[in-house]
Amino acid sequence: MYCPNCGGKLTPGAKFCPNCGVKVSATESKAESAVIKGFVDQLNTREKRIFLSISLGLILLCLIGVGYRMHYSKLSNVMPGSVYKYVGHNSRGQRGTAYLAVDRNGNYNFWLTKKQAKTMSQSRFDKLLNNVDSGIGKSKYTIDDTKKTVTMKDWRLKNREPDATGQFHFTKVSKNELQGTEKGPLSWDVAGDDSYPTVYFKAIKIGTVK
Repeated sequence: MYCPNCGGKLTPGAKFCPNCGVKVSATESKAESAVIKGFVDQLNTREKRIFLSISLGLILLCLIGVGYRMHYSKLSNVMPGSVYKYVGHNSRGQRGTAYLAVDRNGNYNFWLTKKQAKTMSQSRFDKLLNNVDSGIGKSKYTIDDTKKTVTMKDWRLKNREPDATGQFHFTKVSKNELQGTEKGPLSWDVAGDDSYPTVYFKAIKIGTVK
């Protein structure tokens, strides 16, 4: 409570102001106390609303972030329709770079130049599917989200290898980058021979199949 005359602080139940000596009525004290209490209650309510709003906002952002990560941690939500720069190496120190285009219908092309990869379109994929010499019609992929694997089969290599299947195991899956290991005949271009050593790769997204 405060003195209505000088504004000095009053002790609870005081009848006179210790600062200026003015008599303070019980009615004035009660009225002032009610005003102060209402103001404090209003502040508390406002603070609670602000705190609640901030808390709900943070929870919403967390949920959006979790949903975003879950969506882009699935290969089936990331790979189809993407173009990648693929860089691989093995334990022998051999390295290789290729450009990979993956359409949305289970077809891929691993032997592209950067320019070809970045300009790859679905209509071009469809056109190449009917061109036997291009071999793209026999380059298929399947995705297993549970195991985080992609199996790529390329029948263009069948004259050299009866089972031309490359198995890709992914250790990192995100919107713009993939990492993992590759084992099988499709790693031949990096290894340079038929021993098919495990290739450790990174695939960075550089475009989309439009």
